[in-house]
Order: sequence, then structure tokens, then C-alpha cells
Amino acid sequence: MMHKIKSHYIIAAAYFLILCIWFYVINEDHFTFDFQSTSTNPFYFKPSASIWFQNFVLQHFNKFFTHLLCIAVIPFSIYLLLVTIYSRYISPLWASFIALLSLSVYENLSFHAYLLNIFNLPAVDRFISAPLIFDFPLPGSSTLYFLVAYYFLTTYKKIRLPLITLFSLVVAADFYINAIDALFLVAFWFIYFPYKIYREKLYPLSKVVLITMLQMLIIFACILPGLSAGKINPDLSPMDTLPLYSISFNLLLPAALMALLYVIQRIDLYEILFKFRHIYALMLVEGCVILLTKTGILPIDLLVLRSRILQFFIHLFYFVPVLYYVGRPAYHYSRGSEAKSFAAALRENIYLLYSRQEKNISITLIFLLLIYNLFPLLMLFNPK
Repeated sequence: MMHKIKSHYIIAAAYFLILCIWFYVINEDHFTFDFQSTSTNPFYFKPSASIWFQNFVLQHFNKFFTHLLCIAVIPFSIYLLLVTIYSRYISPLWASFIALLSLSVYENLSFHAYLLNIFNLPAVDRFISAPLIFDFPLPGSSTLYFLVAYYFLTTYKKIRLPLITLFSLVVAADFYINAIDALFLVAFWFIYFPYKIYREKLYPLSKVVLITMLQMLIIFACILPGLSAGKINPDLSPMDTLPLYSISFNLLLPAALMALLYVIQRIDLYEILFKFRHIYALMLVEGCVILLTKTGILPIDLLVLRSRILQFFIHLFYFVPVLYYVGRPAYHYSRGSEAKSFAAALRENIYLLYSRQEKNISITLIFLLLIYNLFPLLMLFNPK
């Protein structure tokens, strides 16, 4: 356990060092980055709170503090929150990897493309881009708000009506920070808290229904002014283009892996559905958004989602249940689908690989990911 904790801190320190290097090259004007531009972060409903925060920072603080906030403080705070959230279910090493992968998003070079061409990467200027998480105020500060809200929403073991109402106000406020993020936060909240208070027998079912309806009215009343005054950005045209691999990897793959684990392992279906019900709720919301966009009902450019909370948290959160169950011991079963020879062989091989090589695999992937984050900086100082 001590070794895992030490590795966790080493990885965090390495990522913070990379952020410090980015801070140096941008603050010293070795790299051009416009913190006032929203071109890479188009919006449909004006994020008034985010824009106010951006203007406040730019008007009242100097360049050094602004760069420090956007390049080091916010991204590293997000990283720590991601590790904390993921560590609730999986080992610190895997949590560190997924957290780092969540933040390692560049405009011109994806991580999978980097892995496929790791020994043949051309040193050209088009690969030099800052991480998208640096964009200010979106998605940097909006992602931080989402994660802080999620952390506190899921921290309390027992939540009574006053706290539920306070959390509903926090959820509603996200509409003015990032409306697309708020869509997922609201959906999560109404899946999470009614079942939680019902299961803990804090209120009878009839009162749970009344409380849920009341919270819906509160949230709707809070966002109604924004909905009424909001206008879709005229610079945005509805587009339903989304790469097939994106849908397959982000939605179908984690669902298929969980289905496979259910077949080869004796996992209680009730546990799968309700332990990670909030994750499946987020998957359902994303699926509905894609469906509504494809049918023309919802005028959203699906590619915009890549610079929102889906990219920096939720998509990789879908794989947490898989990592949670894949490390279970390979028991011998005498009946059921898990007793089949192919299931037994697959279950044992997966467990042996995971239990014996978990540390080596995770550390190797983290090392490659850290190099990937250094690659644009190396190209900056040695472009040839």
C-alpha cells in the first residue's frame, strides 16, 4: 500500500512539473496562447457566470497570476479531484492513469495516434498545441466546478431536505457556468439522490417522490431566466457529425466489456446496476443527446462535446466499473454461464494478467502518457 501511495505522489509531482514547464513557456512568450478567445469553446447558451469570472480575472490580476491560474492551479486541482473520485473504486495507480488521460487532450495529436506512431512522429509545427484544459474559462473553470459539485454531492452518507435543496441550487448554477455540463450534472443528480434517500430509509417513498418533484421545480425556476434570455450562438451551425470510433469507444466498448464480465464472472446484476447507477445514467444522457441530434430535434454540434465535461471526466468514468470488477479473484463455478470452459479460461487469464502485471501495465501506460504530455514541449524547443 505504501508503494502505491508513493507512486501516486510521484505521478502527481511529474504532472505538476509538466504544468510548470507549460507555465514557463507561455508566461515567457515562448508559446502564443490566447486566454480571452472562446473560438475553441463555442457555447449555445451564454455562460454568463464563466464569462464574468474570466473578465474579473483578466481585469483585476496581472498576466503572471492569470497564467498561473489557468495553466497550473486549475488543471492540477482538476487532476487531484479526478484521482480522488476514481480512487473510490479503483487502485491509486489506475486512478492516476485515468485522471492524467482525462486531461491529456491536445488539438492536433491524440493519445492513440501517438501510441500508434510513437517511433515515427514527425517533428512539425502543427503538432505544437497547448492542452485544451488550459482554455479559459471553458473548459478549465467549468470542469473544476463540475468536479467539486460532483465530489460533494457524493460525499455525504445521509442528506436531508435542506442539504438536498442546497445541492439542487449548486446543480442549477452550473447552467450559467456551462450549459452542456449542467445537462449531465442535473441528470446525475436526479438519478443519484432519490434512490439514495429511499434506500437509506430517510423518507418514505411517497415523500421521496414529492421531494424529487420539488427539486425539479427549484432547478427549473433557477435556469428559467437563462433559458428565456439565452440565444443560441449564431456562429454555431447544428451538426450531427461524430466519428464512429468515438461512439464505439466511449459508449459501446465499456458497455460491451461490462456485459462480458457479467457473463464470465458471477456478478450480482443488482450490484452492477445500482452501485454504478450514476455512471449508467450519464451514458444514457449522452446516448439520448446523440439520438436527439441525429434526428434533428436537438441542434447541437456533437463535436462540441469533445471540449466539455464528457472529454475531461465522464467518458473515462465509464470504464471505472470495468476496472473495478476485472480484478476480482478467479473463482471456480460449477454451474451458470461462468462455468463454461471458455468463461473459466478467460476469467483466469484476465485475473492473472491483472493481478500479476497490474503495476507494470499501469506504470508503463503512465510513463507513455507523461512523455506524450512532454511531446509538444519537446517539439517547441527542438522543432527539427
